[in-house]
Amino acid sequence: MGISRDYNLKNVLCNGTFLEFNSTADKEAFENISCALTPQELRETRKAFQQNLNVEKLASKLPQALDLNPVETFGLVSKTVVDALPVIEQISRLQNSMLFNAANSLDFRSDIIARSAPL
Repeated sequence: MGISRDYNLKNVLCNGTFLEFNSTADKEAFENISCALTPQELRETRKAFQQNLNVEKLASKLPQALDLNPVETFGLVSKTVVDALPVIEQISRLQNSMLFNAANSLDFRSDIIARSAPL
């Protein structure tokens, strides 16, 4: 059992490291709202964000926002996809393997709790 995606999202939203704000008041208002969300509200927020995200628009605007040459950016993205595809395929094979399924069923947290309990 790993760290939940809800925890990761809450950590990103609440630790103030990854997001930039125009003012301290904006940051505090954002954190007051986002850090108070329940895991279910975080999931619903993530789902709504992903549904409304325009990947094509983001991809077309990103080179300009980063002051990059669009042709070079396209070449870099293409090369990255070509290089990453074999890795993604191997990860997919691993996730479907019996060894991965066996390892995934391990519960180290319960083992630690059981070992730390007084006899």
